[in-house]
Amino acid sequence: MPTRQAACAPRHPCTRRPDAGREEGHFDLVLGNPPYGQVRLDTASRTRFARSVCGRANLYALFFQRAIELARPGGVLILLTPTGFMGGQYFCSLRQYLAEEAPPLCIDVVTDRKGVFDGVQQETVVTTCRRAGPRAAAVMRALHVQGDIIDVEPIGCFPLPADAQAPWRLPRRGTQAQIADAMTGMSCRLADWGYRVRSGPTDGSDRTRDSGAGTAGAVPMLWPEAISATGLHWPLAKRGRSAWYQPPARKSCW
Repeated sequence: MPTRQAACAPRHPCTRRPDAGREEGHFDLVLGNPPYGQVRLDTASRTRFARSVCGRANLYALFFQRAIELARPGGVLILLTPTGFMGGQYFCSLRQYLAEEAPPLCIDVVTDRKGVFDGVQQETVVTTCRRAGPRAAAVMRALHVQGDIIDVEPIGCFPLPADAQAPWRLPRRGTQAQIADAMTGMSCRLADWGYRVRSGPTDGSDRTRDSGAGTAGAVPMLWPEAISATGLHWPLAKRGRSAWYQPPARKSCW
């Protein structure tokens, strides 16, 4: 029988050993708990990781690409990362790369943000993919961690969107399954209603923005706590968050 082999991704995906060429597409199993955070790439590195980078590069996206490259056809890769790649625009190339080269078999969302990983406040996910595997519905599960006990909650099977770059509208808990199904079936998007979504200088922790309440140009800030099953409750914001945002004045072009 052939010897089963496993690999761990290198400490930095841009670093390659002289014998790295012999490792490509060689391993049955690739495990990773990569670092995350934005990283500046030079032109050569951006070209090297073009299949996993769109706009700003994040370290764990590069590790995803290296894990796929290291796994043999039919091999499995399992990575523990933040959940941002499932929906963020900067990860659209990575989602397409995964759909084409290593479709997910199982997605396990770690629902608890505190008390699981030291110093980590982000929602995390364990993604299991098969290199050159069939593109089918992924098994979704929620992992509720309480100390040394892990409660596994089956959520169901959910297909990836037809558009490989589109966000994965997947439930994080069983109670969200119907919501995810409803979102997938929606024919309209915010753009169809005249809204434009973008990231920018908004800082909800700046309490001085409360002074903009009722002034020209001020807009309400809607936080998750303001929306519940009973409707919209505004103004409602946790301590340290502002209920209003006053956009900075535009600079004159003259």
